Amino acid sequence: MRLLRIGMIFLVVGVSLLVATILRAKPIMMSGGYAPFPDVLGPFLLEPRKTTIVLKDVSPQNVTVAVVAAQSWRATQNISEVDPVFAASGMMKLNRVTFKVAVRGVYYIMVITNAGEFADEADLAVEQWGFAEDLLWISGVVLGVGVVMIVIDRVRLLSRHD
Repeated sequence: MRLLRIGMIFLVVGVSLLVATILRAKPIMMSGGYAPFPDVLGPFLLEPRKTTIVLKDVSPQNVTVAVVAAQSWRATQNISEVDPVFAASGMMKLNRVTFKVAVRGVYYIMVITNAGEFADEADLAVEQWGFAEDLLWISGVVLGVGVVMIVIDRVRLLSRHD
């Protein structure tokens, strides 16, 4: 009976992880206009493996898209002094760039002109992926262990009645 309870707990945890995996695996799409100040990206509680930024429209035509940690931006509030965790120069309309965020936290997306100022106008789309691959395997293993424990308990129970 104790094995059955533990197996049921593993089964419930496995199903919960599977549901979390399915919800987390769907890309989070942020899209919209960009005012001439940094836009918040995150907070990342579980850091994504990949983040894709698509520059749908921009004025002026050639810009740098930078992702800056909140601590770096808040400390200076100056574009020339920030330390971006990622920067892609020479971005134009309909360009796409993919990068990885290494640490959890809040980040700012900055669209900067060649003159070192914020772009007048930009339309960005951001897609993020999380730990979908790892959570899928973990949930499968936990589900499998739970099912095996329940089957062993049922087999032991049937063998006692014979």
